[in-house]
Amino acid sequence: MLYGLHDAPLGWFIEVKKHLTLEQGLTQSKVDECYFHGHGVHVVVHVDDFLITGKDEDTAKVRKRLHKKFKMTGGPWLQSTTD
Repeated sequence: MLYGLHDAPLGWFIEVKKHLTLEQGLTQSKVDECYFHGHGVHVVVHVDDFLITGKDEDTAKVRKRLHKKFKMTGGPWLQSTTD
């Protein structure tokens, strides 16, 4: 995916949606397509920013998988005992 292309934002969102729903098992909201939930976490996606809330252990798992899938910045995640 290349920055600057007309459809780059849509391509990015499709990749994020695929990761969150298929690989992380979250459900996309029917009301707000940028809101995903499941497994005790809530994720809101805005362009290339993520807001993740829930129990520390659950959010750590989601963040760890996001960092593994995508080259990301944004502080360390809490180390969880299970992946």
